[in-house]
Amino acid sequence: HQHLFHRAHLKPLLLAMMIAAFNQLDGINAVLYYSGDIFKMAGASNTGAMAQSVMVGAVNLVMTLVAMAVVDRLGRKPLLLIGSVTFIASHLLAAWAFHTHAQGWPVLVAMMGVVGSHAYSQGAVVWVIINEVLPNSVRAAGSSAACFLMWTLCAVISWTFPVVAAKSGALVFGFFAAMMALQFVLVWRFLPETKGVTLEAMEQRLGGH
Repeated sequence: HQHLFHRAHLKPLLLAMMIAAFNQLDGINAVLYYSGDIFKMAGASNTGAMAQSVMVGAVNLVMTLVAMAVVDRLGRKPLLLIGSVTFIASHLLAAWAFHTHAQGWPVLVAMMGVVGSHAYSQGAVVWVIINEVLPNSVRAAGSSAACFLMWTLCAVISWTFPVVAAKSGALVFGFFAAMMALQFVLVWRFLPETKGVTLEAMEQRLGGH
């Protein structure tokens, strides 16, 4: 049994941790957990906020089904790259809406964009990629480390989002947009396509033995 932090496993482990981190830094759980509050911040009534939250949930379901249909056809890397672009557009729209105090459809479109982007990109491929880049000998330990990082970030973002958003919605959505721009660059530069590649070939490619 090889140790998780062996030098040969460094690159695949870093890639797995990167994907796990961006799974939370895309802002998905901030939007899902606080969608009603976000719509109220944008001026919606209680009933309106609830109705808009239901619409966001419907988009999540539809785009998850779309992702399941195309993930093996398009590949993991293209979905992450396209998702990064639609994430950036959605978060910037939300940041603009809160900065200008625009109400109504811009915030709804932005939230639907964030949830839809996650459903067909990060949400669809996160565990597929993590398990495809990690070598057989350390897959269980590596997946556990990625899971720990993901849920730690989830907790941090869940606790801090309402505090920061209450002061500046534009700032928090601008931060998520910046994180998705960083994801695009890092995925483009460093993440290999794992579709159709054997686990052994991927391990060799990423410097394992």
